[in-house]
Amino acid sequence: MRFAFTIWPKSKITEKDVHYASSIGFESVEISLEYPWPYWEFQWFEDLMKLIKEQGLKLGAHLPWRDLAIASPYPEIRKGSIDYLTKLSELMKKWEFQYAVSHFSTREKVKFTNREYLNEIFMDVKRLVSSYKDAGIIFALENSPYGPLAFKDNLMLLANEVDSQVCLDYGHITAKLLQEEKLSFLEDMLLDWTNSFHNIVSVVHIHGASKINGQVVEHMKIEGYETSFAKVLKVLENAGKNPFVTLEVFFKDEQFRDADIETLANQLELLKQAKMPLF
Repeated sequence: MRFAFTIWPKSKITEKDVHYASSIGFESVEISLEYPWPYWEFQWFEDLMKLIKEQGLKLGAHLPWRDLAIASPYPEIRKGSIDYLTKLSELMKKWEFQYAVSHFSTREKVKFTNREYLNEIFMDVKRLVSSYKDAGIIFALENSPYGPLAFKDNLMLLANEVDSQVCLDYGHITAKLLQEEKLSFLEDMLLDWTNSFHNIVSVVHIHGASKINGQVVEHMKIEGYETSFAKVLKVLENAGKNPFVTLEVFFKDEQFRDADIETLANQLELLKQAKMPLF
């Protein structure tokens, strides 16, 4: 498994942090390409890319999604979003990114039973996937905790039709079950998704979920879930798969303090320890 940690615009990452992460077993960094980087030409983005490359770490990307809607039923909005993400592939090719993870986002209540909508989506998203392949970058569609790609069959249909790889976000599955008060089914659900997608999984996202003041919050530490996550990673390993495994842990506690590199190191060790008896 190729373990990765995340960097997003508010991350306070230093050269010492990057060196430390590399020394403890992280092999890759997943950069969240949110506003305001990278197309506002900040020098610190360029400096960050150079620093990561100098440490021998691979680069992956989480593509922006808040103002982009590649699943929009409105053709002009969908086309604009896809055009921008296609443009990003040029930047990623320059820095030799290995993969890009994308949400299938829209605020509209789209349905996968609408064949006319699906045919348009398949055509446009396939064009996006092809642009990344041409740049030598793996494109992976990510499951979500809500919307059409919260359902396994919809993700399978879309990925197959547009010839995309998949990012399995185990944290999203965990959060959905926590919201539905069905956590007792977690291992069975994770195994089901893993067995269904193991042939096309290139990226895995791992993070915990907590219920705070009645609301489910994602991207928490993985304590309590590490054994379940370790089991499905073993399934992928037994299937001969070697995905990038990103610890998408943003918060170190329920006060929402940002996870620092020491927190991520602790989470990596926790996951590795959970895997040990399984080998």
